[in-house]
This record gives sequence, C-alpha cells and structure tokens, in this order.
Amino acid sequence: NPDYVRAYLNRANAYSAKGDYDRAVRDYDRGIRLDPKNAQALNERGAAYARKGEYDRAIQDYDQALRLAPRFALAYLNRGMSYRRKGELDRAIQDLDEAIRLVPDNAESYHERGATQAQRAAFDRAIVDLDQALRLNPRYAEAYHLRGIAYMGKGEYDRALADMNEAIALRPGQAQTFHDRGNVYRFKSEYERALQDFDEALRLRPDYAQALHNRGVVRFKQDDYDAAIQDFDAALRLDPDNPTVLNDRGSAYSAKEAYDEALRDFDRAIQIRPTFADAFVNRGIVYRQKTDYDRAIADFSQAIRLRPRVADGWNERCWVRAIAGQLQSALSDCNEALRLEPDYLDARDSLAFTYLKLGELDRAIAEYDSVLRLDPEKPFSLYGRGVAKQKKGDVAGGDADMYAARALKPDIADKFAEIGFRPEGL
Repeated sequence: NPDYVRAYLNRANAYSAKGDYDRAVRDYDRGIRLDPKNAQALNERGAAYARKGEYDRAIQDYDQALRLAPRFALAYLNRGMSYRRKGELDRAIQDLDEAIRLVPDNAESYHERGATQAQRAAFDRAIVDLDQALRLNPRYAEAYHLRGIAYMGKGEYDRALADMNEAIALRPGQAQTFHDRGNVYRFKSEYERALQDFDEALRLRPDYAQALHNRGVVRFKQDDYDAAIQDFDAALRLDPDNPTVLNDRGSAYSAKEAYDEALRDFDRAIQIRPTFADAFVNRGIVYRQKTDYDRAIADFSQAIRLRPRVADGWNERCWVRAIAGQLQSALSDCNEALRLEPDYLDARDSLAFTYLKLGELDRAIAEYDSVLRLDPEKPFSLYGRGVAKQKKGDVAGGDADMYAARALKPDIADKFAEIGFRPEGL
C-alpha cells in the first residue's frame, strides 16, 4: 500500500535510529506528502536534518510543526537545540524556556538549557539547570559530564573532576568524557593523569583531533617538544586549518629554537585568523629571538591593538624595546602591563631590566627584589640583580646572585651577553 503513511514514518524512524539519516529523510518526505499536517512527522524529520547538521532545514520543520501544534514541547526543545548549534543562543533559551514551561519535569530540557548557558559562559545558571536535570534523572551521565564542564569553566576543578568521574562510571565508553576529564587534570597540572585520559580517548576514537591537540599541549608543558610536535602534526592531518593547533606547534618549534618552522606556523595561523592575538605575540617572540626587533615590535603592537587589556603584549613590547634601547617607551609599556596585572612577575622583571639599562640601579634592584620575594628561583631576575649589584660596587653580592642564577640556568650568562650585559666580577 504506497499510501500507508504510518509505514513510511515507522521505517523513517528505524533508519534514523540506525543513523541512516538520508534514507530517513526520504521516507519522512513521503509520509509528509501524504499527511502534510502531521506535526509529529515534521518534528521527526527536523530531528533527522539536525543530526545531519542541516539546522536551517530542521528549524523550518520545527516551525511548521509548531504552527500545527503550538503546545508541542518536544518541537520547542528540538528547535532550541538547533538554534544552540547554530550559535543563536538567545533564541535557543527562549525555546527551551517554553519547552520547560509546557513540560516542567523533562530532564532533557533542563540539560539542553544548561548546555546553552554553558555555551554563553553563564556557568552558574548552567549548574542550576543541570542540578535540576539530575534531580529528575539521577543517572543522567550527560548531565554530570556537562556540569563538570561548567565547573571547569568556573575553575572549580575538584568539583569538575567528581562530575566527570560519575559520568564515566555511568557511561564508560565515551571518548569525549575521557578527553574532558583529561583537560581537568591538565588544568590541575596533573599531567600524567591527563595523558592517560587523552590516551584512552584516542583508543576509543583514533581520529579525535582535539584529543591529539590537547595531548600535545600536555607534552609541551612537560618540555617534551618532539612528542608534542608529533601530536600537533597528527591533529593537523585531521584538521589542517586549525589556527590554535598551528599556533601551539609553532610554540613547540620556537622552544626547540627551530625558528623558521615556528614562523611558518605562526604566519599560517595569522593568515587563517587575522585577529589571533596569541599568534602575533608568539611570532613577535620569534622575531625577537632572531634579533629582528622592528618586526617583533610590530607584532606586539598588533597584539595590543587586538586586546589592549591583556598584559602579555605590553610586557613583551617592553622587553624588546628595552633590548633595542627604546627605554622610555619600554618604561611606559611595562607600567601599563603592571597596571593591568599588578602581580605579573615577568612584567616586573622587564621593568627592572629597563631600569638596569637606564642606569637607575637602586630602582632596578628594588624591582628585582620584588620579583625574587615571590619567586626566589627566577634566573633572569637573579642574574639581573647580580649585574646591578656589581655596577653599584657590591661585587660579592653580585657574584652570589649570578652563581645562584647559573645553578638554575647554566647558559644565563650567555643570554645576558646577547642583550648587552657581561659580568664584571666573575
């Protein structure tokens, strides 16, 4: 019976359950042509389009379903999900509010609204919704997972870890949950545990580009630059135009002093994302290492234009201007970095170095003292203070600081010689 509407819709549902969304849509089309006022069929076809990533078509079907059935809570929920995936978060919230008003005991609606709030970085609101989802369904693994992400967004890593553990206990085979727990461990600086979780995520999903990237980030943090680059290479084979991975691989090359390779990655990252301030800062650092100070200053200046309220661009420009002898401009940059972030030790070290180059030795020593009170094993500050003490005539005190710096960083004297300072007492 070619006019048997229910048969088409049942077969469409079966195809959809198998993940064969193209065949599902074809059967929904046939059923809807025979019964164009079937709101349930329109909603189900919309869900199939959404699973294919065709969110505009999905929304058209949900719109039509809601014109036919204005109190259809599931269509509001599904349309809200599609709006979220399109990034239209305010519209998503409106639909999810209505879905909850119509059916206040549906855990999935609270979960989806929590996901939308998390995407807006409204983490406290997300947690309220996810708490309610878990009250309604205490074994809702996805809600534990998402609440863990919200806690991670707030920096509450122990709570995030507890939720990720619960999500994994309830659904142990989910690559994304292992990946996200790996990120919690990464933020807690528990790098070996992070690596174990990223390894498990990749065992479950070998083509998981994000897990490869973040495993590379952990290996970079462990100073294992070659292994980091291998992971970044693998991630880029899967996602060749990802500017964040290119930037991170460039940083690994820079740490290996492979500056030409680093520049290629930073250039490409900036080409893909011209507003990528981190890539401008990192490329500027490479130019500084290559003593191309004009290009370094240009890149740091562009980073400052892109995000004037972030201190690192100001500090890096201060440092390179001090090396280049642009001392008054350097002072201005360092002071701005410290105004934005008063506890920024690298900026205070840069300010001390600028005073050292200006010959204002007491000010230089005072700034170095401030740094070393908080970080007594900072080799550049120890060595810089040693130089300042020597220049003031305190040869023994200067030698003591420089010996301490060399114990921490054996090539520190060479690094200072590269920027114009040699010891007088050693």
